[in-house]
Amino acid sequence: FYPDGSYATFWGVKSMPKLDYASPLTQERFVHGPRAPIRYWMRLAHGFRLDVAHSIGEGGTNRKNARWLRALARAAKEERPEAVVFGELSYDAIPTLRAHTLDGAMHYAGFAHPVMEWLSGRDVHGRPVHLDTQETWRVLWDHYQALPVQLRHSMYTLLSSHDIPRALWRLKGDVERFKLAYALLFAFPGSPAIYYGDEVGLSQPNPYAKWQGDPYCRAPFPWEESAWNLEVLTLIRRLVKLKRTHPALRLGGLLPLDAGKGVLAFKRRYRGQEVWAFFAPEGARLTLPPGVDLIAEKEVAGEVEATFLLFQPV
Repeated sequence: FYPDGSYATFWGVKSMPKLDYASPLTQERFVHGPRAPIRYWMRLAHGFRLDVAHSIGEGGTNRKNARWLRALARAAKEERPEAVVFGELSYDAIPTLRAHTLDGAMHYAGFAHPVMEWLSGRDVHGRPVHLDTQETWRVLWDHYQALPVQLRHSMYTLLSSHDIPRALWRLKGDVERFKLAYALLFAFPGSPAIYYGDEVGLSQPNPYAKWQGDPYCRAPFPWEESAWNLEVLTLIRRLVKLKRTHPALRLGGLLPLDAGKGVLAFKRRYRGQEVWAFFAPEGARLTLPPGVDLIAEKEVAGEVEATFLLFQPV
């Protein structure tokens, strides 16, 4: 509270007061006590997402933020040792995660933003931006390298969310680029998150000229199957299966591949198994050794034209 009787809030919204973690009562009610929400829910669930995690702290600010993130994560793991605690970190998550705070974070700065800027030509606020393939790879690679090793596979990688415009809408309904983006999401290290509706090609009702996420990105799910893009659904089901069944995609390291100009390419490698990933929004002709197109489930070799490809050499 302030001397005039007002109190700290999130973004000035009076119904969303900020907690002062310097207060012993807050510490008891929200961290240490048996009825603390994070402890209560970890007796029932297996993970916890801290909303606006970078704003948690003392005195209505984010002072001692890392200390209290560690305390909240510790409380969760005291109730359930295998609990996963990750945070909504809208900005660069690296400094917070390198302070040994959480098990991961929503990967906006190191994945969602660069990928969608590359494919759409606009940033998350709708401003024109030009990020070429080489620059996109550099951002992805730099963030991957900067992450603590133990967190590289537990980052919440995403393309759409409840706070930003949907990916398909940002791509002006370009289904091929949307599919490429999701193939990249599942090929890249991390724990891929499918925002509800993306799996059936849900976009937004607002015109592209009216750049806005919330509330349009939170539109109801279309339950009528006639409104679904079954091509997108089939692809995402296939990608989910590949992520679950191929150790290289789930646990493998990340190494760059040189596939020519305009192609973002890398390999995932785990215990001798490799998966090569290629992404070319404008299309590319690739020269490949004998192997398998994992998405199409067919053998390929020699010259192949593709906009995206997950390939396993034999």
